[in-house]
Amino acid sequence: VVDRQAWLATAAASLKRIASRHKLVAVVTNHVIADFSRGGCSGLSFYGRGADPVSPALGLLWSHCVTTRCFLEKRQVDPP
Repeated sequence: VVDRQAWLATAAASLKRIASRHKLVAVVTNHVIADFSRGGCSGLSFYGRGADPVSPALGLLWSHCVTTRCFLEKRQVDPP
C-alpha cells in the first residue's frame, strides 16, 4: 500500500509540474465507490446528508492531490 501511495503522489506531482510548465490542463478520473461501512444512507457524504457515502477508488491520498473536482452523476428520471 505504501508503494502504491508513493507512486500516486509522484504521478500527481509530475502531472501538475508538466501541466504548469506547458500551460496545459490534465484531466484524470478517480471513480468513487459506495462505502456503506460509513453509516449507510444516514451519514454524511460528498453529496450531503442522506446520500450514499462514497470513497475515492484511488484512495484518500489521490483525492487530496486534485485542485478542481467535477462530480458526474447518472440519475434515472421518471417519465412525466
